[in-house]
Amino acid sequence: MSVDLDMPVDQRSADRTSAEVLVAAHGVGRSFSVGGWIGARRTIAAVGHVDLAIRRGETLAIVGESGCGKSTLGRLLLGLERPTRGQVLFAGQDLAGLSEGRLRHLRAHMQLVFQNTLAALDPRMTIGEQVLEPFRIHRNETGTVAPPIEQLLADVGLGAALAARFPHQLSGGQRQRVVMARALATEPDFVVFDEPVSALDVSVQAQIIALIRSLQRQRGFASVFISHDLRVVRHIADRIAVMYLGRVVEEGPIATVFAAPAHPYTRALVSAVPRIAVGTARQRVRLAGEPPSPAAIPAGCPFHPRCALAQDVCRVELPRITAVGAGHHVACHFAAVAAEDAAPSTMTATTTVPSAPPRRQAHA
Repeated sequence: MSVDLDMPVDQRSADRTSAEVLVAAHGVGRSFSVGGWIGARRTIAAVGHVDLAIRRGETLAIVGESGCGKSTLGRLLLGLERPTRGQVLFAGQDLAGLSEGRLRHLRAHMQLVFQNTLAALDPRMTIGEQVLEPFRIHRNETGTVAPPIEQLLADVGLGAALAARFPHQLSGGQRQRVVMARALATEPDFVVFDEPVSALDVSVQAQIIALIRSLQRQRGFASVFISHDLRVVRHIADRIAVMYLGRVVEEGPIATVFAAPAHPYTRALVSAVPRIAVGTARQRVRLAGEPPSPAAIPAGCPFHPRCALAQDVCRVELPRITAVGAGHHVACHFAAVAAEDAAPSTMTATTTVPSAPPRRQAHA
């Protein structure tokens, strides 16, 4: 089972636009208070104001630079973090308003696949014990009987002999399959994959991606795939949400966003995806500077200090997220200009975003 990570963007054949919304975020935000003792306490907005909807059976990729709030958003969608503002609905139920018993019941239907498999697995328990652990925890909620451990391991491409081993005796790819087997054991409706292949070799990444896609087709669960690697998400996701400093700046169908990125930040990310095919030259957009600290987010559009299109309106007014196409939304005052600059006919040279952006006529 394999998938070519350098193949063209997959045109998804399954139309999920009419499927029921399973998970929805409405104005969700999460802030943390840090510091004290020596320094003054500060408030860090890990997630700003996020609106998302995930339909049954689809995969939404959440991408962005390290520290942009991807993992925090994933934990909010699972109810593992309580939002500071807004609400997360699972099958129409507000997770923050549920009793402990009702939330425990829903836990069997939504699971998390961790990035650090060594930390996620108990070094004192055998693989077989850990894969069967969800059934012991949720046996009253699921009402299902645990299948043989051999079957659970076979579902993720592992042999039954591994059941007696311990995590340190497995390779990174094998441990990732074990974590997936454990997460999928209770047949969840919703799974968050948090950077599941970032620590794996490229060949192993392809195997894990193919496995996730196969399991999703068989079981029909909805998923969020968190990653910083657009080369990976383009082959697993139906839709993509691009985050910058805790906010979603662009969201839409995977093929649409890759073909015509409407936000300058998305355009920079897409331009950096390696391409080895002949005749696929692309304009490389290099961003100036580093992302600001989440404790000192710039006024107006958070991206304006690094943006070549920034004007006065960008420095004082936070852009609203608006529709620019079918299911395609972007938060940018100059989305039309960015999309025009990203047209294939212009993608022939390498450019660098200047530190002093050129002036254009400002508009809201």
